[in-house]
Amino acid sequence: MTQEATTHPTALPEQPASPRHRRRPLRLALILVTVLAVLAGGLWSANRLLRNRQARQQDEAAIHRGRVFLEQGNPALALQAVNRVPEQSPVLAEALTVRGLALVALDRIEESRLTLEHSLEIGPVQPMAAKVLAAIYFSRSESDRGLDLLTLAAQVDPADFRPWFAMGDIYQRLGKPAEAAESFAEALERRADDRGSLLGLTSALLDLGNAEAATPHLEALLQATPEDSQVLELAARHALDLGRLPEALAYADSCLAIAPERVDARLTRSRIHRAAGRPDAALEDAEAAVRHAPNHLGALNLLAVTEAAAGLSERAAVSSARHRDLAARLERLHELTAQIQAQPDDPEPRWQLGQEAIEVGERTLAEQSFKAALAIDPTCQAAIDGLNRLGLATRGPSSNPLAFP
Repeated sequence: MTQEATTHPTALPEQPASPRHRRRPLRLALILVTVLAVLAGGLWSANRLLRNRQARQQDEAAIHRGRVFLEQGNPALALQAVNRVPEQSPVLAEALTVRGLALVALDRIEESRLTLEHSLEIGPVQPMAAKVLAAIYFSRSESDRGLDLLTLAAQVDPADFRPWFAMGDIYQRLGKPAEAAESFAEALERRADDRGSLLGLTSALLDLGNAEAATPHLEALLQATPEDSQVLELAARHALDLGRLPEALAYADSCLAIAPERVDARLTRSRIHRAAGRPDAALEDAEAAVRHAPNHLGALNLLAVTEAAAGLSERAAVSSARHRDLAARLERLHELTAQIQAQPDDPEPRWQLGQEAIEVGERTLAEQSFKAALAIDPTCQAAIDGLNRLGLATRGPSSNPLAFP
């Protein structure tokens, strides 16, 4: 009898895994790798953020130290502190501003100018940098650029009166009383009790021949500081413009008793004496005004007129010649200043301005003009000779002319 077949079922051939089942482990692996990569990336990003935060904190601490050193009057240490801030720092602009301020204090004006320009390129919203850089440009006889920077500072910090005050002061020096009055008025809108702005506005209005508009401002000054020589000088001018000669004389006398060097008060009193038929007294005040300010165009003109009225024709001719010579030199200063603004990288008009400034007694302007020429061309012999003429070539840093509000 044949052996019966086994009862176990015949084994089925092994079926291949379906594609769906084959993909599952692969998908799980990809998910796991992705998760791990995300976690690793997150950890790396977190570490990078931590490092960046720590680096920024270190940079901000260096900037703070620099500011403290500046406040303590130690610009060398301030410079050392912020020089450690790297170029890629997110707070580089603030570090450059501190560096620029330190360089100004060290009388390294050209380096400061370049540093502050770089700072404002990176971070334009820095009113302090703009104001200091404006002062540098004013010292270089580049008033247009300086005024642009003050305008920027005023826009960045609309509540700050100081850019407007500085603009008023510059416009007054440039002989633009209308612009000066407008700027001082803007300053007073922001700080109504600022004495400098009130003085500037009153003076500008008197320069414009608008004594009536100046009246309330002058009254406020007289109420606040009735014995201040500058206020009394303005009061004398104001009363003379209004035809109140006794009042003008009283104010002029009070002013000159306190400060005999006040030239405008001398000129006011000289005019009053002449109008009252006192030629000797008028001549005395006109002569005193020229002694105190030998390069004051108005004083020289009044002296010549007063001498002629007193019958001193030869002396009047000499004074008139001095007046003409000074007027020509001042006109030359204006021409050279215009050339500098048109050609800021040319050293020639700068050293020429320095030479002319010496002749009219503007020592600070002369020094800064020669130094600005040397910053462009360190071998400029005319600028070197100019500094030698001022006795500055072998001295240390000069007194810094960049006082700024």
